[in-house]
Amino acid sequence: MFSDPILIIASAVAVAVLLASAASHKLRAPMRFARQVEDYGLLPAALVGPVARALPVV
Repeated sequence: MFSDPILIIASAVAVAVLLASAASHKLRAPMRFARQVEDYGLLPAALVGPVARALPVV
């Protein structure tokens, strides 16, 4: 099955913009995002800060 390269590139760019937008919100308000990570209750308190800083970059 052959796909139009323009459609593939446009889809990839759309996903990249969506993910970059989500990451930028987390990077602009790091303390708020750290509280949100902590509220999930999945991590020990010592790991909340490092994970909240690293997750938007990943």
